[in-house]
Amino acid sequence: SIRSKSMRTLSTELKTLSQHTSIYGAGSLLAKLMGFIMIPVYTHFLTTKEFGIYALVGITSEIISIILGLGIANAIYRFYYDRKEVGDPNIILSTSVIGMPILSGLFLIGLSTQTEFLTRVLLESSKQSVYFYLVFVTIWFEILLSIFYTYLRVTERSKVYVAISLIKTLISLFLNIFFIVFLKLGVLGLFLSGAIASVLFAVCTF
Repeated sequence: SIRSKSMRTLSTELKTLSQHTSIYGAGSLLAKLMGFIMIPVYTHFLTTKEFGIYALVGITSEIISIILGLGIANAIYRFYYDRKEVGDPNIILSTSVIGMPILSGLFLIGLSTQTEFLTRVLLESSKQSVYFYLVFVTIWFEILLSIFYTYLRVTERSKVYVAISLIKTLISLFLNIFFIVFLKLGVLGLFLSGAIASVLFAVCTF
C-alpha cells in the first residue's frame, strides 16, 4: 500500500511536471515565432550599422544582467520549499524584492557615470551614450520582473507566467513597429521600446 501510494504520488508529480514543461515550451516557441516574424521589418528599416550597435550594446547588457543576477533565482528555487532552513518562504521573496533592486540600483548608478567611456570603447561616438542609459533602465526593471517570474514558477503558475511573457512580447513588438516604422527612430526605437515595456510590466506586477 505504501509502495502503491508512492507510485501514485510519483505519477502525479510527473504529470504535473510534463504539463508545466509543455506550457513553458509552447510559450517560448510562440515568443520566438513572434520575434522571427519581425525580422523582415528590422532588415528593411534598420541598417547593418544599427544592427551592429544593437548587438554590441545587447551583449554588454546581458553580461551586466548576469553579474547583477547574483544567482538569486536559483536561490529562490532552492530555499522556497525548504522549511528547515527557512520557516516562512515569504522571507526569501521579500529579501529578494528589497535587496536586489537596491544592490543593482547602486551598481547601475555607478556604471551610468561611465557611459561615455563605454560608448567610446564599444561604439563610435560618445553621443550614443543614450543607448546605455536606456539599457540600464531596462536591466533594473527586468531584475524586478525576474523575481516576479521566479515567484510564478515556484508557485507553479505556468499559465500566468506564459500569458504575461507573451503579452509583454507583443507590446514590445508593437512598440518596435511604432518607433521604427512610423517614427523612424532606428535602433533607438529598439532600446526605447525595451525600456518602456520593462517599466510598464514591472510597475503593473509590483
